[in-house]
Amino acid sequence: MNLTPMRFGDKQWYLVWSNQGIHGLDTSLAWLEKRFAFVEQ
Repeated sequence: MNLTPMRFGDKQWYLVWSNQGIHGLDTSLAWLEKRFAFVEQ
Protein backbone atom coordinates (compact mmCIF):
# COMPACT_ATOMS: atom_id res chain seq x y z
CA MET A 1 0.00 0.00 0.00
CA ASN A 2 1.09 3.51 -0.74
CA LEU A 3 -0.15 6.75 0.76
CA THR A 4 -0.50 9.58 -1.70
CA PRO A 5 -1.20 13.10 -0.42
CA MET A 6 -4.25 14.82 -1.90
CA ARG A 7 -5.68 18.27 -1.30
CA PHE A 8 -9.28 18.77 -0.23
CA GLY A 9 -9.87 22.44 0.43
CA ASP A 10 -7.50 23.58 3.18
CA LYS A 11 -6.93 20.07 4.45
CA GLN A 12 -4.39 17.56 3.26
CA TRP A 13 -5.51 13.94 3.04
CA TYR A 14 -3.76 10.73 2.15
CA LEU A 15 -5.20 8.60 -0.58
CA VAL A 16 -4.57 4.91 -0.10
CA TRP A 17 -3.48 2.89 -3.11
CA SER A 18 -3.62 -0.87 -3.26
CA ASN A 19 -2.07 -3.56 -5.45
CA GLN A 20 -5.23 -3.49 -7.53
CA GLY A 21 -4.89 0.19 -8.29
CA ILE A 22 -6.41 3.39 -7.02
CA HIS A 23 -9.80 3.24 -5.32
CA GLY A 24 -12.66 5.67 -5.71
CA LEU A 25 -12.79 6.76 -9.32
CA ASP A 26 -16.56 6.92 -9.05
CA THR A 27 -18.18 10.29 -8.40
CA SER A 28 -20.59 8.93 -5.83
CA LEU A 29 -19.66 10.29 -2.40
CA ALA A 30 -21.10 7.26 -0.66
CA TRP A 31 -19.02 5.01 -2.90
CA LEU A 32 -15.94 7.11 -2.25
CA GLU A 33 -16.46 6.89 1.49
CA LYS A 34 -16.43 3.11 1.18
CA ARG A 35 -13.44 2.92 -1.15
CA PHE A 36 -11.15 5.63 0.21
CA ALA A 37 -9.26 5.66 3.46
CA PHE A 38 -8.69 9.24 4.51
CA VAL A 39 -6.28 10.17 7.25
CA GLU A 40 -6.28 13.82 8.18
CA GLN A 41 -2.84 15.24 8.77
